[in-house]
Amino acid sequence: MPIRHPRLVYILRCHDNSFYVGQTENITQRLCDHNAGKASRHTCLHRPLIPVYMEGPLSPASADARERQLKGWSRTKKEQLIALTSKRCAKLRSEIVRVGAGALGGPPNPSAIQSIAQLREMLDFVKCDAAWD
Repeated sequence: MPIRHPRLVYILRCHDNSFYVGQTENITQRLCDHNAGKASRHTCLHRPLIPVYMEGPLSPASADARERQLKGWSRTKKEQLIALTSKRCAKLRSEIVRVGAGALGGPPNPSAIQSIAQLREMLDFVKCDAAWD
């Protein structure tokens, strides 16, 4: 049996304002594939795509269950989840500014360093030639 790695569940906002829910082991590559038109029929027809929500790491079984759950949600419920996540990201940003780089003169806070990694995973623009040409 092949080893399955931890996964992220994600929501993309498509050009026509629809949502696409998926999961992946490699979010950077998957977003590049989506924006290059190689990942799914829906995203191929509704590019460009913006990642608006990510959750993980999850076990493969948990990611499968969460993806099915999110796909079953109404648009309104997905928008509420995205809005809640945006508020959490704003809180992470303020925490990073406050203690992440040792702004108080002491050593960086380990939990803030983890927050930085989480924030980057959620917010950084994913750049690849195919996605941004």
